Amino acid sequence: MEPDEPALTEEQRSAGAEEQGGQGYDNCGVGGIIRGDEKALVVKMLHQDREPMPGGSVPDWLARFVSEREFVTVEDVLKGNASVTRKTASEYLYRLGAKGVLFGAGHGLYRRRALPTFELFLSERMLEVQTKIQHLLPFTPFTIWSTEQLAPVAHLLMGWHIIFVEADGEVVPAIHSVLLEQDEMALLDPKKEELAKFLDLTRKPVVVRSRSETTATVEVNGVRTATPEKLLIDLYFDLSRGYLNLGLDEFGRMLRNSIAHYALNFVLLLSYASRRKIRGEIQYLLKQLKDHTPLAVWVDGPGDPGDKEAEIDAIVEGARGAAER
Repeated sequence: MEPDEPALTEEQRSAGAEEQGGQGYDNCGVGGIIRGDEKALVVKMLHQDREPMPGGSVPDWLARFVSEREFVTVEDVLKGNASVTRKTASEYLYRLGAKGVLFGAGHGLYRRRALPTFELFLSERMLEVQTKIQHLLPFTPFTIWSTEQLAPVAHLLMGWHIIFVEADGEVVPAIHSVLLEQDEMALLDPKKEELAKFLDLTRKPVVVRSRSETTATVEVNGVRTATPEKLLIDLYFDLSRGYLNLGLDEFGRMLRNSIAHYALNFVLLLSYASRRKIRGEIQYLLKQLKDHTPLAVWVDGPGDPGDKEAEIDAIVEGARGAAER
C-alpha cells in the first residue's frame, strides 16, 4: 500500500498553479494516440536528476499510468490503484505538474501536453464602447466582450462583429441609455427577432444584456471581459437558438481551432455551460468531437443533446472538415 506523504502547503500549491498557467485555461491542447516513444519520454522525465520535490517523487506505476493517457484526474488514479488515498493521489499529480510532466487543464484535471494561452485582446471598438460607459457610469461594474475576440480561430473573415455588454439587471437600463445618448446603436435584452432585424440595420451593434455573474470572466488591462471558454459557450448558445446567423459549420471550425491550437480549460467550459443550463448539450458536443475527430477532448459524461442534435451535428461536421484540411 502506498503510504500517505506529507501534504503540500497552500503556498506550494499556489506556486505550482502559477507555474502551470495560473487560472488553468492556458495549459490544454490536442493529441491523439500516445506513441511508445512518447510514453518512454514521460517515464524518463520522471527519473531525470532534477531539483528535489517536496515530499519526494512519484512511484513507477504512476509514471506508466499517466504516460498512457492524454488527460488524468485524481479519480482516474484512484480507479487505477485502489490502495492509494485521495490525498496521496492529489499530491502525486501536483508533483508531476511541478516537474513539467503534466499540465493543468482545469480544477483537478491534468493533461500531458501544453499549448499556448489563448491571448485575449481588446479591440479598438471594444475600448471605445467601454470608455463611453465608464466615463458616465464610473462605478458601474460590467463585462464587455465581442465576437471579434474569436477572430484568431475563425476560418472566415466576418464582415461584422457584435459587442456584448453584460451587467446587473438594475443597471442595464442606465448603460443602454448612456450608449443611446452617445449615438450607439444599442439594444437592451433583445429577443431573437429583434436582434436579427437589428443586425440588418448596422455594422456596429452593441447588445446590452442583464447578466450579473462574473463566472468565466477575466480582467485584461483593467477591463473585465470573457474568457475563451465563455466566448465559445455564449456564442454556441446564441447560434444554436437562432439569435445569430454566423453558421454552425463555421462555429465548428472555430471550436476545432480553439481546442487544437490553444489551451482550453475543459472544467471551466463545462462549469460555465452548467450556468447557462446547457451542460448536457456541451457534454454531448465534446463527446462527438472526441469520437469523430482527431482532437484530444476531455468530457465527464455522454451528455444529452435535447432538441439540439441537428445543430450539434452541423458543428461537428464543420470541425471534421477543418481537421481534414
